[in-house]
Amino acid sequence: MRSLLRKIENYPIGMCGTALGFITLSNCYDNLGFTYIKSIALIFAIIAIYLMVLRGVFYPNKIVEELKNPVAGSFYPTFDMTLFLISASTYSISPLLGKILWIISVVVHAAIFLIFLGFRARKFRLEYLFPSWFIILVGMITGTIAGKDMGYPTVSKILFLVGLVLYFVAWPFVLYRLFKRRDIKENDMATIGVLAAPASLCILGYFALTDNPNIYLLGILFITSIFNLIYVYIKMPRCFNKKFDGILAAFTFPLAISNLAILRVASFADFMGYSTWGVILRGAGIAELVISTVVIAYVIINFIILFIKAIISSKNNKENLKTEN
Repeated sequence: MRSLLRKIENYPIGMCGTALGFITLSNCYDNLGFTYIKSIALIFAIIAIYLMVLRGVFYPNKIVEELKNPVAGSFYPTFDMTLFLISASTYSISPLLGKILWIISVVVHAAIFLIFLGFRARKFRLEYLFPSWFIILVGMITGTIAGKDMGYPTVSKILFLVGLVLYFVAWPFVLYRLFKRRDIKENDMATIGVLAAPASLCILGYFALTDNPNIYLLGILFITSIFNLIYVYIKMPRCFNKKFDGILAAFTFPLAISNLAILRVASFADFMGYSTWGVILRGAGIAELVISTVVIAYVIINFIILFIKAIISSKNNKENLKTEN
């Protein structure tokens, strides 16, 4: 047991990001009638969250250490973002439990937001700014999407507005880093995957607040989301053309949420009478669904393989100790 707990010390936050991507992807399939996938995704997500909670209980210093890192720390909101989506699914079974989980998620995201930016404010340099910072800055909008039925419309709106403003503030600086500076190290290159998420998250958060969004704001968000997604697709082969690394989880949620956003905009185009655009966007959404599924399945399978290897290694070490005694 102690040996297994020691393995949890290095449990990757990328598992939460992958779970977040899996649940989001399952919502795409849910819209197509494949409802059972969502149940599988929720079970996977609950396990991922539970293991991260254990890590926080037994190795809190390790988490604080990672929060100080401008890359690793920026992925920590995937924990509360996953919990947001779990709360939305739980609400249909137990409204009280769903609300409690949602409130906890709001508090956790606020805490991570302040702690991470607090560390960065002490010594900020542009080379510390990565696309993965959008998880910190815009990830709170997941609460808006999940909070539609929670009964806290003001909080949901604040989460959306703060995330929206921070997206437009940070986006040009991130693009400057990517296109002008071009100084992201090879080991951190996969953080580019996160670029596909923020605008799409804003789109879905906007639709969660209103069925009649401002067409100009929606258009700007959609255009930037497509630009971001195309850039990610261009860079993606370079990131996957090497041995598996947990940071590849950076592609899971962004691809899934952009997929969901395109399908939602397609439905809105139909509603507005632009049926041709609806067909085109829906076709693009289905094509993206295939890509998202392959990427998320690849990351999940490799994480499971690593997890099994860790368990086997722990078991072998225990048997070797018995033999020596």
